[in-house]
Amino acid sequence: MVDGNDVLAVYEATKFAVERARRGHGVHFIEVKTYRRKGHAEHDDQHYVPKEELDWWAKQNDPVDRYVKQLVQHGWAEEPALKAIDDGVKIEIDQATDACIDEPLPSGESALGAVYVDPAATDRLWFRGLP
Repeated sequence: MVDGNDVLAVYEATKFAVERARRGHGVHFIEVKTYRRKGHAEHDDQHYVPKEELDWWAKQNDPVDRYVKQLVQHGWAEEPALKAIDDGVKIEIDQATDACIDEPLPSGESALGAVYVDPAATDRLWFRGLP
C-alpha cells in the first residue's frame, strides 16, 4: 500500500513495479490510498462530509503542496522557480483552451481512434445521428 498523497512514494512504488515487469516478473499491483476531496460528479456538493474534514485535508495533506514543500526543504527547487513553472503552465492551458473555443466538435466516429489498436468497425446506430 502506498500513501497516494505522497508524490515521491507513488513514484518509487511505480518505478519498482515497472522495473519488475521489465525484468520479466509479470504484473504488479499497486494499492494507492488517497482522499477524494471533490464529489463524485458536478451535482455532488459533498454535504455528507464535514467541512472541517475537507478543510484539514486541503490544508494539511494536499499532494501537490506536500511535494512542493519537499522540493523546497531538500533544496531540489526554489519557490520562485516553481512559481514560474506554475505561471507558465497556466498560460499554456489558457492558450490551448482559447484555441479550442471556436473549433467545431469532432464527429462521433472519431472517438475510438487511438483508443484501441484496431477499433471494431460497426454499423452506425440510429441514435448516433440524433442532434
